[in-house]
Amino acid sequence: MIKQLLQQSTTQNGRARSFAFENTVELSNLIPPTVSYESHGDTLIVGPTAIITSTAEQLLTMRSVTLLSTDGEPSDSHDLYYADSVEISGFLGTFNVQIQNHHKTN
Repeated sequence: MIKQLLQQSTTQNGRARSFAFENTVELSNLIPPTVSYESHGDTLIVGPTAIITSTAEQLLTMRSVTLLSTDGEPSDSHDLYYADSVEISGFLGTFNVQIQNHHKTN
């Protein structure tokens, strides 16, 4: 629709916009239609203890599941760690997780 409107333009700016629009590579052409990803079975679940332990029970077939509690509530899980602050960066399985924990654990 916008292309048709620009093509009908008779002003110099309108013709310039039409030319730019027609000669610009569309972003959708640069994005592949699919992305391949293969999980190696390592999973990190971050959140309140009750939610992450419940979620972990549904992922028993994963190679390893590590739980990172953000509320400090105790659990019987041996793969449970605690953090006051969590920062996660990355995408598609290539993540960097930085945590801060100011509380001592007994």
